[in-house]
Amino acid sequence: MKQTISSALTQLPKHKRLLWLLVGMSIFAIGAAIYIGITVTQSELRIITHYTAYGSTHFYRDQWIYMIAFMVFIIVTAILGVSIALKLLRQDREALALLYGWVSIGLIAMTLVTYIHLTRFI
Repeated sequence: MKQTISSALTQLPKHKRLLWLLVGMSIFAIGAAIYIGITVTQSELRIITHYTAYGSTHFYRDQWIYMIAFMVFIIVTAILGVSIALKLLRQDREALALLYGWVSIGLIAMTLVTYIHLTRFI
């Protein structure tokens, strides 16, 4: 495991585009997690968390603590995005690693947009 990580990190400086993409994704994810951590406020309001076709109102509501899950999801997505991109780079698939990095950034951005949309109603 240690050899896998060290070999992937030694290959990374040779691929500048992927290096800057992963650094940018990490900074964006940390910034988004800090933003969510700062803006989560305690509230007695229940927010919409799930939508389903079962039930009378089709919505399930949960407490404000649910908003912290957005922060955890962003951090986990960034960690997995970097590690999978490094794994793809180690297998000489730089184009696929770049694509996966951009998809991870898009997923983090969509999560942040969803969080901002939900906090508008609290």
